[in-house]
Amino acid sequence: MTLAALFAVALVHTYTHPVCGYSFQYSDGWEVVRSEDDQRPCEVRVSPLEGDAATLWIDGGRGGGDRASKASGFTMVSAQVKAWAGDADLLEGSVVVFGREKKASRAFEIAVGDLEGLRANDVALECEGGTETVRLCPRDIAFLTNGKRWVNVDSYARSEAFELALRTIAFPAPALCMYTHPQCGYSFRYRADWMVVEEDEPCAVRVMPQGSGRGGLVQVKVGEGGLYEGADANADNVDWESAEPFQVGTLHGYRAQAITSFVLLAGDDRWVTITTEGDEEDGDAFDVIVESVAFSRTP
Repeated sequence: MTLAALFAVALVHTYTHPVCGYSFQYSDGWEVVRSEDDQRPCEVRVSPLEGDAATLWIDGGRGGGDRASKASGFTMVSAQVKAWAGDADLLEGSVVVFGREKKASRAFEIAVGDLEGLRANDVALECEGGTETVRLCPRDIAFLTNGKRWVNVDSYARSEAFELALRTIAFPAPALCMYTHPQCGYSFRYRADWMVVEEDEPCAVRVMPQGSGRGGLVQVKVGEGGLYEGADANADNVDWESAEPFQVGTLHGYRAQAITSFVLLAGDDRWVTITTEGDEEDGDAFDVIVESVAFSRTP
């Protein structure tokens, strides 16, 4: 490796969001600041310590392309959208991002490794910094998703910080531990930086982050009976109209994802519920448990 290459490597840092689990790279001389907005727990601001380079905004959440598109401002053109925009030249079925004055920027597909997404360049949006006169500045907007989680990136057009972050976005696999309930015979994996606390209620535990100020908790509870018994025992805990069929291995049941994320899974003689309040901040921890829960064989 040349001296110039070694120097370039030394000037790049990797940031991993401590709760939302995505990572990206940024240049030396810049800083990453987490949002204090409770409604945007995955958002960070990346800005230079000195100089006037454009600030970079990065956010994330749970879900695949549809949720990422909605959160990032991407819209599929339909007859109704064309009528609203007053632009007969918009191609139905294409995807655009609307800026101020309904100016549309065409989106195109992108990929980084196994991640896929969309990008739109030169979106006409208000310039940063409040002024009496509204000025429009072209911005580049993109998102990437692995089907379970997404990350979007937003900055002024032709930003080197934007390009660096976008091409290095990843979802690193967290270190995991295994928990087996000593009496009730179920097990699951959980993040190594979380801990399992047994509840007074039989066969129930809560999984929570170690340390203060880091997310909420995930509740796991097991009962006797099959799917119908599990649904009856949790009749008041979820909006069943929004629940969709769901399966993990040989267990089958339902999943509802809204303000409260809820999963009910059942085998032949036992059921389990996994619940977390909030939709984004505890998503990784919730999904790890859901995707690994299992029952030991009964004698």
